[in-house]
Amino acid sequence: MTKPTDYELLRLIYKHLNMPRLLAENPSLSKADVDGLFQRLSSHVRSQTAPGEQFTIQVDGGARGNPGPGGIGVVVLDSQGQTVDEIAESIAPCTNNEAEYQAVLRGIRRAQQLGARDLTIKSDSELLVNHLTGVYRVKSPNLLPLCRQVMTLLRQFARWRAVRIPREENTRADTLANLGMDQHNA
Repeated sequence: MTKPTDYELLRLIYKHLNMPRLLAENPSLSKADVDGLFQRLSSHVRSQTAPGEQFTIQVDGGARGNPGPGGIGVVVLDSQGQTVDEIAESIAPCTNNEAEYQAVLRGIRRAQQLGARDLTIKSDSELLVNHLTGVYRVKSPNLLPLCRQVMTLLRQFARWRAVRIPREENTRADTLANLGMDQHNA
């Protein structure tokens, strides 16, 4: 098993922290005090990554018919916001959500090849982003192994985050995903 990064370890500690008990046993503490500490520690850990190693991937996936022929689109951006790579690929028949995960997996692998240590994942999929951030539990037996693969890859980064963006801010990844789906008809 891969050793967690400092940031991941900090997130795990906070996630499993028994806040009510901590506050009950330490009346001089407030939740804001604890939250502030974790925010400061997170900022410190995040700031230790070299700027040239920061990448953003914008991802989208789709399936015509849901399930049906799938396609993925990935835009890889450097720390200056410049596009360094684009991926449009056809994938096996799947659901839209499975395609979203396949796009993330492909994007993460490409970012790793480019030397990323700090990764931002941007997607217009509420489900995907909330799975990755732990807001939603992964209930689908088809998505659980894909989510586990993504999380395993993300452990190799010094820092990562997943952000939901509006569909209109993800048009290039959407276009690439549609190109990938079109390859099934070619």
